[in-house]
Parts: sequence; C-alpha cells; structure tokens
Amino acid sequence: MVTKLPSILVADPEKTVLPKLQFFHSIGIPAHVLAHMTSRSPVILRCSLENRIIPFYDYLKNLLQSDKKVITVFKHAVRPFSHIALQRLPPNVAILKKYGVNESHISSLMVHYPESMMMRSDELVKLVNKVTELDIDTSKSIFIHAIHVLHMTSKSAWEARKRAYHKWGWSESDIHMAFSIHPLCMLLSEKKIMSVMEFFVNEMNCEAKAIARRPTVLIYSLEKRIMPRCQVVKLLMVKGLIKGSYNLLSLLAMTDKTFSERFVTKYDNVPGLLDVHHGKLSLRDLGTDSSELAKVKLV
Repeated sequence: MVTKLPSILVADPEKTVLPKLQFFHSIGIPAHVLAHMTSRSPVILRCSLENRIIPFYDYLKNLLQSDKKVITVFKHAVRPFSHIALQRLPPNVAILKKYGVNESHISSLMVHYPESMMMRSDELVKLVNKVTELDIDTSKSIFIHAIHVLHMTSKSAWEARKRAYHKWGWSESDIHMAFSIHPLCMLLSEKKIMSVMEFFVNEMNCEAKAIARRPTVLIYSLEKRIMPRCQVVKLLMVKGLIKGSYNLLSLLAMTDKTFSERFVTKYDNVPGLLDVHHGKLSLRDLGTDSSELAKVKLV
C-alpha cells in the first residue's frame, strides 16, 4: 500500500482513513477483502466518502440489488472509485439496454468483469457492434463474455491467437464459430493453444477442426484435467473395458467425483490406471501398443 501510495502515511487517520474503513465494514466487507482492496488500490482511502464512495455504492446497490454482488465488484474492480466510474456506468448501462441486453446479464457483466463496464461509451458501442456482427445474440449470456474478451484483447494479441489456430488448419469461419460458442478461447496464450491442440490432435487423434465446434475443451488445465482424463478413458478403451464413443467435452466437464466413479474407482485393479489418473504416468510409460492407441478416438 505504501509503495503504491506513499502519501497514505500522512493522511489524517481519524478524518481520512477511519471513516472509509468504518463504512466498508458497515456494508459487510470482510477484513481480508478490505485488506486486499486497499493494498491493491490504496487510493480508495484518499477518495471522498460523501462525494465518491457512497454515491458509487448507492448506484451499484440499485443496479445489482445485492450487497454481496457490490462487494464482489469492489473486490475485483481496479478503479471502482475513480472519478470516471460514475460518469461512465449509467450511459453504458443505457447503451447495453438499447441493444437488447437484459438487466440480469448487465448485472453479471458488472459483477464478473467490472472494468469492461467502465470503458468509454464510444468504445463500448464499437465492441457491441463487433460482437453482433459475429451473430452473437445480445439476449444470450455469451454476449457479455464476448464483450469482456474483446475489451481485454489488444489487436496484436487477437491476431497472434488467430495465427496459432490457423497453424492447426482453422479457417476464419472456424475461429469466429469457436469465439461465438466460447469467447474465452480467444484469451488463451499462444503457448496454451499450441500445447492443448497438439495433445488433442497428436495424442488423442481428434480432428483439429472438430475442436472449433467444442472450444470449451481448450479452457481446461492440460496437466491437471485434460491429459489425465483423456488417457484414463483411452487406456480403458484399449483394454476393451469400455466401448462406444465418448464425447470429449462431456468427459472434461463432469465433476471430479463423477469422473472418478465412472472411470477410475470401478477399474482400480487395472495396472497403472491410478497413476495415469493422478498424472504420474502416461500411456507410453505403460508400454501401451501405439498402434492400438491410434485406433481409439474421442469425438
């Protein structure tokens, strides 16, 4: 806090600092959250309580209808009490409503991506138009995720991620389709894109373009979820213990408990299965026949 705002050391403790701490405590902000807020953005303690903090709180409380959600905004927003926050929020809310975004989705955008609600109104209009050009329905929740991703992504980063997908044969329409299904796929680093695509295509025999229709699978952790789960299922299929085709997204989306019950616990007598599930061994480590592995595909 002192490193970011040395002048906090000479702020009047009774008149400047204490009233803010008391107010935040009064609306239910836990001590550890308040510590996080003030250490990350100590200017909060130098803002006017009457002219900035309370009006901003009142506006958010009216918009979100929940102290818990307001606290979440305070916790995650980088500049919640800057002078531009109250100037930009009302017109931005009006713009989103004009384009058909319902109040619940506006509230969700405010809670989860508060910085995206504090951009300039002309910038917001450009992003809304860009998202609608991609045929993403403004009435759907996916719309707010698309706005957030575009706001957070520079042109150079966007192009770099497109190039990564192009290396796997994705066309422009494939990329647009993937973005419209799960926008967060365009927030992934190039390294993450390449490593996950390489595993799906080269290790799991998936078609690269098929991943564009299920971009959600790219978001999961490669080491902690994708590799262990896919290899467990593939091992069981090679051994003939499970048959049929398995949907990649369904396998990755199910809870740890469900996956373990369906594919691990009941087959725990299979040599090496538990180590594969825990990420300690790969199928190659087990000496599994590569020709047999190549026959197994996830869809």
